[in-house]
Amino acid sequence: MSTTARRGDVLALLCDREAVARLNQAIRPGPSGSPGRSVSTVGIHRVERISELRAALTDRRWGVVVVEARDADHVPTDAVIQSIRAAQPDAVVVGYARMTDLSSAILDFARAGVHELIVEGVDDRGLALRAALAKAGQRAAADRLVADVEAIVPSSIMPVVRYCLEHHGDAATVPDVARAFGISRQALVDRARRAGVPAPREILTWCRLLLAARMLADRADTVDEVAITLHFPSGNGLRNALRRYAGIKVRDARQDGAAPVLAAFAATIATAGAPPTAAV
Repeated sequence: MSTTARRGDVLALLCDREAVARLNQAIRPGPSGSPGRSVSTVGIHRVERISELRAALTDRRWGVVVVEARDADHVPTDAVIQSIRAAQPDAVVVGYARMTDLSSAILDFARAGVHELIVEGVDDRGLALRAALAKAGQRAAADRLVADVEAIVPSSIMPVVRYCLEHHGDAATVPDVARAFGISRQALVDRARRAGVPAPREILTWCRLLLAARMLADRADTVDEVAITLHFPSGNGLRNALRRYAGIKVRDARQDGAAPVLAAFAATIATAGAPPTAAV
């Protein structure tokens, strides 16, 4: 039976020991506020073969799994990546592509559903690698939220909500979201009104708060780091938004993740979609 994953548990199917060393350097704890601080606080469990990877996955749950396109015996790993996504949905899954088989690896990883791709010699060291791992964590958080949000959001507006969750870096404002769908800002406002949900500006804030709560619970980020990533003006701005919209504090998000924010979002949608009360 698998044990519960800690935030920093990293499993890596990497045949190249130098690649492992670079990964280990990137996830080492750094000084407060450094990119390395938010990824891990422990080392890496390295394997070279799919059989070893499966054994490690059976033994425990992992926070981050880094996988090459082929193992030491040249067996493709796409099937095991799909099984990781299904069996350990909380795991952040990152593909590592070698330059020698880059084209095929990109296609294989895309089909398998990795959260992020690291390319040998391009972004597999230093700050670039740290940034790639952080982005993978953010995408994993969005993936886990989409299914939860689908249960409370009308299907007609779900594509917009999904976009806000999955592309928060490109969806900083309502006009950004409208442009992504090829419509005007007013058309987006009208679509939200017809769906019986809050205005797009509020939807965007709710999505950022859901991601913030999940990031605060899943990783070792500071409040300021989460705020910067999700376009809040400051750590205090994030704290104020959590309190104003969801009625919770940062410590609640650290403990309970996105659940209290999701509950508050559901209540807001129910209120927005309710018919007006007749005057007495």
